[in-house]
Amino acid sequence: MRPVELARETLQELLADAEEMGIKVGMETEVYAYGRLPLAYSARCFTARYYDSPKDNCQLKCIDQPEGIAVHSQEDDELFTLNGIQTMPGRTYNLESELSNMQRIGVESARISPQADVTFKKVKQFRKALLWPFQTIALSETECNGYWFKSPRMDQVLSAE
Repeated sequence: MRPVELARETLQELLADAEEMGIKVGMETEVYAYGRLPLAYSARCFTARYYDSPKDNCQLKCIDQPEGIAVHSQEDDELFTLNGIQTMPGRTYNLESELSNMQRIGVESARISPQADVTFKKVKQFRKALLWPFQTIALSETECNGYWFKSPRMDQVLSAE
């Protein structure tokens, strides 16, 4: 799997170089295509801390918060999501509209990170996007795709292709 912040253009260059050097055969390329990106991990469970529970007796409070705890900016934008020991962005990364471009440059796998209520729906949508690649797929206001286009992650960028 490539680093989540690696842009499409850079990945395309790396795969072309690997092909040119004869090392692409047998090398599988996976792209993180949907979900909340992992930003940081902590030894201390944020959910337990939020509920003022000791880490050795947290009572699994994270089960009550399957999507994590939202952290908002002063402008009330969801900036981060804290979930157990993970810090994740407030927006969900979504490259569904880029699946055909991924295939074209040599990506074999698209990773869908499980989400509490939408995982199976997203798997079906991704399959549909692969079967009908010319449909228009718009991002919701809580989704982003910036890294793929060499832009800040929280941006929503329309593909030029």
